[in-house]
Amino acid sequence: VNIDIIFDYDQVKDIDYLLKDIRIINKSFTDKIIYNIDVSRDLLNVIINNKIKYVINKEIKIEK
Repeated sequence: VNIDIIFDYDQVKDIDYLLKDIRIINKSFTDKIIYNIDVSRDLLNVIINNKIKYVINKEIKIEK
């Protein structure tokens, strides 16, 4: 599952530890930090249980 997780700067150490074995596809730093990652269902459950805000990204297929 491809998701974006959104968190505050004071959470970065905890998030980086949680994702230590996960490849982060993209990082964005604005008023919040956003990491784009591919996660398993198990890791998604960990993210949910830790009350980390996330958005599931869906692919949009365009028919020709």
